[in-house]
Amino acid sequence: MNQKKHKDASYQPSCNVAILGAVGVGKSALVVKYLSKRFITEYDPKHEGTYNRQEVINNQEITIRVMDTFDEEECTNSERYLDWADAYVVVYSITDRKSLASSQAYLDIVSHTQCPVTLVGNKADLEFDRNVARQSGERTAKEYSCTSFFEVSACDQYSSVAQVFKSVAEASINLKNIRIQEDTERRHISPSFRIFNKSFKNLIFN
Repeated sequence: MNQKKHKDASYQPSCNVAILGAVGVGKSALVVKYLSKRFITEYDPKHEGTYNRQEVINNQEITIRVMDTFDEEECTNSERYLDWADAYVVVYSITDRKSLASSQAYLDIVSHTQCPVTLVGNKADLEFDRNVARQSGERTAKEYSCTSFFEVSACDQYSSVAQVFKSVAEASINLKNIRIQEDTERRHISPSFRIFNKSFKNLIFN
């Protein structure tokens, strides 16, 4: 989470969200829907870019930066988003069982980052062509300790797509705040308590 201390009152905290998944699951369509509230049917699947959107979360205005990723092969060059992201949205298509397996390969990587991860089953409007049961997605999300799980459609309601990005950003913000609070509490422990605590540990372990 990019929330370094700034004296500038105009500084705005930000959250970097990388969206991952196999080609054809609708990552770009979800990003465009979130940014513009529009649904597109044609786009370059090999395009990779980063986009900004302002949101208010926990009564605080933040910048959500979304990286729409593309991999020639599954999970190649993951360093570029592992070094950048504060949170992850991993996408599969409910019409493609193979894409769920691909999402698990991404989850294998990002689940070790200690960042919030959301698993998303896209193309929920194509229920007649469903090949991945909702329970399978939920089970996968639970297996990898994902922050949340959604089934959405890039061509349906904007609010459900926006909730995906806002929820994972909120989880990142809350996690950052917890870490800041814990760090502050550690710094405010009195010197006498530190000496007592050290002596107490020496008594036990020596």
